[in-house]
Amino acid sequence: MKCMPTRHLGHPSRSRSRTTLFAIALDVAAGVLLQRTTSAVVATLFGFAVVRLGVELWLRPNYQKAVIGSYSFFGASGRPDGSWTLLTTPSPPPEWT
Repeated sequence: MKCMPTRHLGHPSRSRSRTTLFAIALDVAAGVLLQRTTSAVVATLFGFAVVRLGVELWLRPNYQKAVIGSYSFFGASGRPDGSWTLLTTPSPPPEWT
């Protein structure tokens, strides 16, 4: 099993929906503060561009690099201590057993 790095954190559609929700929240805040539709839209476009460029140019390069590794599913585990393990089937909570 090989872990591949992705551009988005999590599923890409989740990242798009979070970006959309941020843009809507920014637009609502600008509309409440400016109380002019056109000014709020311009402020939203400018603010969104500033935030996106800031994240891409200054924050993303400082993110920790993704760890790429593989191990045998049936053999001895070569995973380091403290690594995350994702289950393929959920286990019931202890109070259900």
